[in-house]
Amino acid sequence: MAKGNDFKKIKSKSSSRFKIKDVPTPKTNHDFSKPIFSFRYMQYGGTNCITRCERDVRLSIVDTIIRISQLTWREMSSAPREGLGHEKVPQWRFRISLQLPVGITQEVPAVVFRYSESGRIAGFRKEDIFHIIAVGSNLYTH
Repeated sequence: MAKGNDFKKIKSKSSSRFKIKDVPTPKTNHDFSKPIFSFRYMQYGGTNCITRCERDVRLSIVDTIIRISQLTWREMSSAPREGLGHEKVPQWRFRISLQLPVGITQEVPAVVFRYSESGRIAGFRKEDIFHIIAVGSNLYTH
């Protein structure tokens, strides 16, 4: 290579108009989202696992989940708890030990839906995901 034909280093322009600032991501209000259901934290094969339910009970649970999945969290909050609504139950009232999802503490109440007169679907809401923990009757003291 001939002298003086070296590659020139490109200097960055340090002007404030060329700097890209961190743009904060907007916080999403998940109350207007439809729920996403997860069985990740359900103890598979445990006494309150969906696999231990009779066939007609499993069909009732799936039917309830499908109907609930068509509503937003806000619509569920305003629905009666005997219908497609839900109620919050403190964890200390449960007769079973609950496997908690990551980020959920003992102080967070469980969200409970009804799939029949005595049957319940218990879990925890984290943003728009509903982690189903247990299904069955007599999950907690009334």
